[in-house]
Amino acid sequence: TYSARLSNGTEVVASISGVSSRGNPRLFYPDFDSPETGNGVVHDGDGDASQSVFVSVRQGGLTVEAACIGRDKHDPSPKYGSVFGMPRREYDGRGLLEGQYVWPIGEDLQAMARLYYDRYEYWANSYYDVAEAGFPADIVVNRDESLSESVGGEAQLKWTAPAGQNITIGAEYRFDFRGDMRNFDVS
Repeated sequence: TYSARLSNGTEVVASISGVSSRGNPRLFYPDFDSPETGNGVVHDGDGDASQSVFVSVRQGGLTVEAACIGRDKHDPSPKYGSVFGMPRREYDGRGLLEGQYVWPIGEDLQAMARLYYDRYEYWANSYYDVAEAGFPADIVVNRDESLSESVGGEAQLKWTAPAGQNITIGAEYRFDFRGDMRNFDVS
């Protein structure tokens, strides 16, 4: 994390973080304890990695912020009828860019305007055996994806009443210009 106040009064805050784990090297699932499924043991199927970045710059009443976070997970549990022992790989990430300006109009009245862009992404690969009973395994990779993006803005007027109460009025507009969801076999 980095934080500084520049000579012109600009405040800067930045943070970068990340973590990576190989996870548990050996997991046992009693429901799958048979020779056909490796005696219910998954080896090296529990990895996890995530990272994040955050930056904020403030000058007077103007604040600009950007954030991004992502996580890549290997999930060893056999979800939704997937093949045991072939970990499901999942990724999800979020990104945000926002600008906000606050200015005083009077001693007890202030205005605020904000604009933003927001993005979310998710995907997962799962492995399924599509062979008929009694035939050799026929493994397919199934992909689940979603992606959403939106932009928006907000305006507020805040009045601090003499009794110390705050009264806020405002309006917000959000436009979700992308909302894709897909599921398909990669082949």
